[in-house]
Amino acid sequence: MSKSPPKFVAVCIDETRFFMNGDEMCEELRGKVKRIYGVYLYDETVRTVICDAQPRYFLHWVDVAFESEPGLTDKERDSIYDILRESYTVDDPDTYMHIRDVERVPEERRKVFMEGNDFEPWWNEYDEHKIFDEVLESYNGSPMF
Repeated sequence: MSKSPPKFVAVCIDETRFFMNGDEMCEELRGKVKRIYGVYLYDETVRTVICDAQPRYFLHWVDVAFESEPGLTDKERDSIYDILRESYTVDDPDTYMHIRDVERVPEERRKVFMEGNDFEPWWNEYDEHKIFDEVLESYNGSPMF
């Protein structure tokens, strides 16, 4: 049985709640950031079932994006980006997410990056790391956010 070629999708997951203290944004971001998104890549053709029998996608974390309050300087935005990026890289930010939750993300926050024939001629020698490197290169060449 041959395996389907991958279909890598970037998805922007709203993760603002992880930066909240109660009803307020954490102190270093308060008044500067409206929303915070984890940007992940996943292969839509690969589904994983863990303990609760609900299929999930494995999401590879690639970046962080945010909506800032108006009036911030480029230096302030760069500083916020550095703070957020560091917070994601303290632990392994890759994760599994229920397929239904990923599919609920609005279309404007999902984008197909590479699929099917984009992986020729080396798809038959499937190498997950090589494929992910190619997709990451594609993402970095034209980020969606």
